[in-house]
Amino acid sequence: MKKLLLMVGIFLATSAFGEGLTLVCSGEAIVTEKTTVKSNEIPLNPGDTLTDGVTFTGKRNMNAVLTFYINEEETEGWVKVPRSMRPAFSRKDKFSLTKLSVGESEINAKFKINFMNQPKIVINRNTGFIEYNGMGASFSGACEKIDVAKKKF
Repeated sequence: MKKLLLMVGIFLATSAFGEGLTLVCSGEAIVTEKTTVKSNEIPLNPGDTLTDGVTFTGKRNMNAVLTFYINEEETEGWVKVPRSMRPAFSRKDKFSLTKLSVGESEINAKFKINFMNQPKIVINRNTGFIEYNGMGASFSGACEKIDVAKKKF
């Protein structure tokens, strides 16, 4: 019984202090969008018609929230990206960080959405400012540290 209590105590102590760093980052995303406008039949010559569509590519600004996590050892982590900032075919929302570098004043990391899209994240540890640049989406905003062990309400 004493061993069980000791093990539970050690587990609770490690869970409470081994949580790492969790940030919630709110800001503005700029996302590339493609829109196809289909026209009705276009008369060319009597009896000939053409059905056509035009695809427009543009950028759209929107509010977005990223969640960023680094383990206590600062060796691994992940980023959770909202659906509006991911490619249409991507079902995954959490991506493992690669090339993670944690310095006194800056956190740098990359993550892989697919083989062509490997966005870079830079977070200023003094101001909380975050920049994210990827293929088809970019994000800038402010991060706040949250304590996942405590409920907000």
